[in-house]
Amino acid sequence: MRTRSSALALALLCAACPASSMYRTADTVPPGRWQIAGGAGLGGFRDTQQDTRLATGELEAVVRRGVADDVDVGVRLFVPGIEAQVGWRFARGTWTWAVAPAIAIARTRDSALIPEALFVFARAPVIATRALSPTWSLSLGPDLGWGFYQPVTGGHAQGVWLGGFATAQWRFGERWWLAPELRVEVSHEIPVTGGALHLGCGVGVDL
Repeated sequence: MRTRSSALALALLCAACPASSMYRTADTVPPGRWQIAGGAGLGGFRDTQQDTRLATGELEAVVRRGVADDVDVGVRLFVPGIEAQVGWRFARGTWTWAVAPAIAIARTRDSALIPEALFVFARAPVIATRALSPTWSLSLGPDLGWGFYQPVTGGHAQGVWLGGFATAQWRFGERWWLAPELRVEVSHEIPVTGGALHLGCGVGVDL
């Protein structure tokens, strides 16, 4: 019974949580300009307490706009929720540095696998970017997050996760870019304790 409960909790988490993908560099969108991007990926979660595993898929779309020299804001849509983002570039040099806090809300509908539930996620990644050539750059950093969920059946759970990411961005044409990315995460009680591995790719255009 505990193994089944753990599997259901893991399925619930994977169905609602937004991807912790970055698919961006520390450079913010210039003031008054737009950036449109999308991403897709595959991965897996493992509940270390119950040794339960589950494969996952990710699909997202993001729109960002520059509002100041070193600040942009954005909205990300994912299934089944929405996330608000802010990017602040606070240092430039050989490495460019930024923070990109975000908060997301999602709601799952009742189905044969998962109950109806409300999710809230907040995170604060730090991005360090280094240009490798005129067309390639490397971005990496840590990502600390907090999650809360409340099923309609009663009760609630919350917890934290810590992850890390590495993104290689390739710019082509005048405005387009492609960004393969690898992420690893460890979590505690949101609603499972375990780890995750994700591999995805983003594509975007600067307008």
